[in-house]
Amino acid sequence: MLSTDGLTEGRDHAGEEFGDQRVTDLLAALPSPVPQAAVTSLYDAADRFGIDWARDDISLLAAAPLPPSDHHTATP
Repeated sequence: MLSTDGLTEGRDHAGEEFGDQRVTDLLAALPSPVPQAAVTSLYDAADRFGIDWARDDISLLAAAPLPPSDHHTATP
């Protein structure tokens, strides 16, 4: 999971930061590490928190490794 600082440093209208701990707690609470679920959960949490979207941008990138495969294909 990668994000720009707009997520963790994002503030609500009272000036409180979203913070690293909220991100960590939310990701740890996910039932499985599915990239789409992580992005959706973080976006929804930021929206509920009331981040002032006009103050900074937020970009999220999530990825997961491919499952192991019994068939390996060699590439030239």
